[in-house]
Amino acid sequence: MRYFIAILLVFIVNKSMAQKSLYHEIRYSRFIYPIDSLITEKRDSETRLWEDMRKMHIIHDTANNKTIYKTYEVDGNTGEFYDEPNVQQEYRFDNNKKVFELLTYTTSYFDTTLSEKFEFYNGDLQTPDSTYHYKRDYGSGELELFRIYKYSKDNSVIEEFQFRWDNAYSEWDTNTSNKYDYSFDGDLLVQYVIYTGNNTSNGIFWKNANKFIYEYTYFGELEHSYNYKWNNVNSRWELIGEHTNEYNVEENIVLSKRINNDPQTGTYKERLKWEYTYDTVNKKIEQNTYQNSFGTYGPSVERTTYFYSVPDTSSESTSVHEMVNNEEIQIYPNPSEGQITMELKGFIHPIKIRVLNTAGQTIYSDSKIIHETHSFNLSGPGGIYFLEITSGSSRFYRKILLNNK
Repeated sequence: MRYFIAILLVFIVNKSMAQKSLYHEIRYSRFIYPIDSLITEKRDSETRLWEDMRKMHIIHDTANNKTIYKTYEVDGNTGEFYDEPNVQQEYRFDNNKKVFELLTYTTSYFDTTLSEKFEFYNGDLQTPDSTYHYKRDYGSGELELFRIYKYSKDNSVIEEFQFRWDNAYSEWDTNTSNKYDYSFDGDLLVQYVIYTGNNTSNGIFWKNANKFIYEYTYFGELEHSYNYKWNNVNSRWELIGEHTNEYNVEENIVLSKRINNDPQTGTYKERLKWEYTYDTVNKKIEQNTYQNSFGTYGPSVERTTYFYSVPDTSSESTSVHEMVNNEEIQIYPNPSEGQITMELKGFIHPIKIRVLNTAGQTIYSDSKIIHETHSFNLSGPGGIYFLEITSGSSRFYRKILLNNK
């Protein structure tokens, strides 16, 4: 869906041999803080001036376990944004039913209707038993496809089978399968996308179609991915595309490149790149998109500006101890002279933490915390710092007051 424009549906963020997140961490490209809004512009090919394309407002409703994305398109007649969102998406988790839902509403000239719904059963995207996709077509909302999952004993291999309704045969057709193989520390090493041939009296014939290999930095950030396609004639995998990411010392992405075959020339080359700049004073991030034409990159053809806010630090309590859903967070002593102890109960392991200063710079990080209690030392000038805790598809921020002399 084109409206997923800035939302990263990232495979494997939680890297645990016990549990893994197959699906969608709802956040933006490893940015420091949760994004509140964004605006995307394109460069006019004739005037070379920037023109508005779309904007998005994001509501983080933590009290009700949901996040709302409202996307506004530009009216082609007036050049102005529509007053009402063209698309609204809601991500919400029902802890009682153990179901995670993605609801997509679209606005027409008549009204706003629910157009699509995904349901992920058995927890908040962690090793789901099954997922269901409903799509409305002219008012009807029928089940379009569903997936079921099989896990190896240690969860190092996960198989996903997709079933889609076949109107011609009036039956569910298994047309796609994914297989995920994990390395020892839980990184997604290889993903196979396998398509079926036609149903026959002898059953379904599977054939390998695509293979993706992922490489990560020490801190768990996606650094390099490779896309291979199976050549049925030569019976071998052939590289057809790559994607690379570069990060700064704060572990924020600064450069991303896509390399693949040029359909016009047949050559294998860089096609696109994205550059990111961070303005911590005005709390915004700018992403510029460049196209490689005839071997060189021209000016940016599209840019997206993300706006974020610093987590609330109004509380001046001397310790942090609270319940978030089923996760318990306890941090002490706070204020501290450098030694910090965390007690994190009910979280999905491994847990990743970062400590940021008020400028958004990382001064401490650890990506492989597997115990409920973890201690570390902070060194630096006295003042306020932010502790970022990432567990599966959840991210939390807590304030730490450092009293170093």
